[in-house]
Amino acid sequence: MNMRSLKPALLGSLIASVALPLHATSVYTDPVGAVVVDVVPGFQTMSVGLQKAKVFQGAVDSVNGDSIGVTVGADVLASPHYVQVLSGDAMGTIATVVDADGSSVTTSPAILGLAAGDSIAVRPHVTLGDIATEPEMADGSTITIYNPDGTSELFEYFSSATLGTDEGIWGDAASEPANEVAIFPGEGFVLNNSGAAVSATFVGAVSVDAVALPVGPSFSIVGSLNPVSTSTLAGVYGSVAPGTSITVYSADGQLSVVEIYEAFDAADLGMGEGIVFGDSANEIADDDVLAAFQGTVVNPSAPGVLMIPAAYSAE
Repeated sequence: MNMRSLKPALLGSLIASVALPLHATSVYTDPVGAVVVDVVPGFQTMSVGLQKAKVFQGAVDSVNGDSIGVTVGADVLASPHYVQVLSGDAMGTIATVVDADGSSVTTSPAILGLAAGDSIAVRPHVTLGDIATEPEMADGSTITIYNPDGTSELFEYFSSATLGTDEGIWGDAASEPANEVAIFPGEGFVLNNSGAAVSATFVGAVSVDAVALPVGPSFSIVGSLNPVSTSTLAGVYGSVAPGTSITVYSADGQLSVVEIYEAFDAADLGMGEGIVFGDSANEIADDDVLAAFQGTVVNPSAPGVLMIPAAYSAE
């Protein structure tokens, strides 16, 4: 079963936006905003630097396999939602909601390590339908999502003019509507804009909680989950295993390699504990800044989980 597209997305929803704070480091509620991103002709690696606002946050009453005892309304089934674990042994884990009855939610997959008393949030998924541009993207534009198991999924855009509708839609390999397909927090993708340059407006909440993103055994495309270019290489990828490589590609539509970084065990270099990153010139590159909304290609030395830190800290 494809866990990306379990329920139809609600149409016509609108999130009010405000200017994003560029320098604040602490917030009391999830800051909400909108960011305009250039989409050039050709190929580029992209990610979504925002999440959707929480519809629930609280402690878990009980856990029974894939069923979580928590008071969340069944209305979350009207569009794709997910559970994000905020504390405990499973902190950062993301799992899609597949059922809810008002007193419990069922997720896929089951969240290993989740226990009663742990805190969770429930959020709507960002979906392909949230990627809309001005002017409208050209027919034949595609998005390719690469899954942690090494498989990939390609989605093609059909414009409103071609369809004779008010809005265009994304279609899957079987030409079925795919606007409801989920893009997971921190997950990147390759977008091929087959027409002229356009602008995409992303609206949502800034991440204030860590996200655990599975990587490997093949490569994964990962974003910093930060809407501004303040994240450093070590800050985002510090939990990868030694020997992992991080490749940054150009954002000019050509997908040419800009830089390849390698993760080293700091102890092997006599630099203490943790991970140290080196660039292609064998210089320490921990403080190199990552572009917002750009995806980087992670080739893990072993399958595992990448813990993407919050862009802002919640108080």
